[in-house]
Parts: sequence; structure tokens; C-alpha cells
Amino acid sequence: THGRDAAQRAGGGGRLLIIDDERMARANLARALERGGHQSAQAGSGEEGLKLLAEQDIDVVITDIAMAGMNGMEVLKAVRSSKPDVEVIMVTGYPMIESAVEAMRLGAFHYLAKPYSLEEARILVARALEKRRLRQQVVQMRAQLEASGSVPEMVGASPAMGGLRQALMRLAPTDVAVLLQGETGTGKELAARTMHAQSQRARRRFLAINCGALSPELLESELFGHEQGAFSGAVRRKEGLFEAASGGTLFLDEIGEMPAGMQVKLLRVLQEQTLRRVGGTVDIPVDVRIIAATNRNLKEEVEAGRFRRDLYYRIAVVTQELPPLRSRVEDIP
Repeated sequence: THGRDAAQRAGGGGRLLIIDDERMARANLARALERGGHQSAQAGSGEEGLKLLAEQDIDVVITDIAMAGMNGMEVLKAVRSSKPDVEVIMVTGYPMIESAVEAMRLGAFHYLAKPYSLEEARILVARALEKRRLRQQVVQMRAQLEASGSVPEMVGASPAMGGLRQALMRLAPTDVAVLLQGETGTGKELAARTMHAQSQRARRRFLAINCGALSPELLESELFGHEQGAFSGAVRRKEGLFEAASGGTLFLDEIGEMPAGMQVKLLRVLQEQTLRRVGGTVDIPVDVRIIAATNRNLKEEVEAGRFRRDLYYRIAVVTQELPPLRSRVEDIP
């Protein structure tokens, strides 16, 4: 154990679990990775692999997709459910590349397509370990921020606030779009900042905009940016909030006030995951988590035709209600 820990500190070795029902394939891969300073455990089936995972401290799982009994996709789902911080690399033959791509959508780190070189496997494992270590550093930094009081604090010890905190902590590590609904003053932006501070995006920016406070033209420019000369007064290129918040979180406050024309443009960006600056012709990739808020009942707004149904389903993958103070009077000092 001492030798393993020393190797990890010095050279970045990790604890690997290799799952493959072909004994020779998993043994060869294990030997190659162990020569790189890693420790490995081996399993001949998905069921055996999950048992080892529960018993041991594992950094990266490498699993074949096509196995008798529990296949690799089932292993991936089980790992994501039981130990979401463990990275998973899928091994697949060429005919199953589409399955490997689907696995990445489900949370796999990447895939190795047979026949792969051992050097390719070493590089991929090193990248997976680096991602895991960066995540652990984020967790440590977040704990330090909490200890220093830098993370926004949601005040209240009532059951309603306890339930809200638990809900926000469940949602924080995901990238799911959240719609916060509550009356003015219930702390919707504070809830959004809390989720951001507890997310893997915490090291990037949290930016907010009130969608009802600007004209449609100014709102479009603020969100998507503009090119030089796009309109009168556009003397230089401007980066919008979507670009400025890249890798972080964008909080769209009072989204129920967004004009109809802007709803269409926002929907396109969320669907395509790209944007064009005002006056621009280049599609720019978008990587932000969307948290929206409204003091209206947005479902009723949809039924009344004042808010687009398709946009509603994009921003309200999960809806979270924020309780007013009158419903939790025990929180009043």
C-alpha cells in the first residue's frame, strides 16, 4: 500500500478495474497498464466487476461492451448510479462503435475501439485519471470555500428549506436545465448560485441576466454578443453572456418576461448548442448550464400561448418550487 501511494504521488498511478470475459485480453491489458505504474483488479463478468467495485477503491473502470450476462452498457449504468465519480472507459469492436458513442452520452469517459494499441490505452487511462483528480480538487476547493463562508448561504432550518437544500444538492452535480419557480423575494438567484457553487462548473463563471429588464434588441446582444458594425453604436465586437459563461452557468432570471421573438432565438441556441453573434455568420459552440427562474406559473403561460411550449420543455427539464417565507414562519428569527 505504501509503495502504491508513493507511486501515485510521484507518477500519477491509479487504481483500475478491468472487466472482460476474455481472460487473455484483460490480462494483457492489465500487465501493460501495471507497467505504467497503475494497480489493477480484474473481473471476468459484469457481476463480478461490480462486486469488486463495491469492495475496493477504484479510480477507473475499463469494461468490454459485448460480454455474456451483464454487458458493458449495464455495467456503465450501474457504475454511474453507485459511484458516479469513477470514470468508465468502454472497449468495443468496430461494429459496435455506435454503442460506444451512446455510452459516452450516458456518462462514459471515452471508448477504445478494437484493435487498439496499448499506448492508446495508457494515454486514455491517464486522461481519465486526470479528469478524476481535477474533480477531486474541485470538491476540496469547494469545501475550503464553504469553510471560509464564501459560498452563498441559504438561511432557514424549516422542513421546507431542508427539502429545498436537498433538492438543490441533488441537482447541482448534473448539467440538467432547472427552472426555479417562486414569488419575488424567495431567493431564486441565491438558489441558482448555490447549485453553481456545488457543481463541477464552480471554477467557471456564474452570470445572470434579467430577461424582462431589456428591450429585445439589447437582450439579444447581451446574450449572444454582436459583431463590429452590426448596428448603430456597435463600434467593436462584443462577446455575449453565453460565450462569457463558457464552461459555467448562465442564470436567466424572469424568463417568463422574455419577448416572443427572443424565445425563438434562445430555443435555437439551446437546440443546436451553437450561436451566432448579432451581425455574424459563424456558428460558435455553446457550453453553459442553463438555470432559469420565473415568478409566474410558466405552465399556465404556455397554455395561454404567451410562452413557447418547446422552449418550456428545454428549460424546465426539472422544475423546483421555492417556498415563500409565509409558508415557513418558523424561519423568522
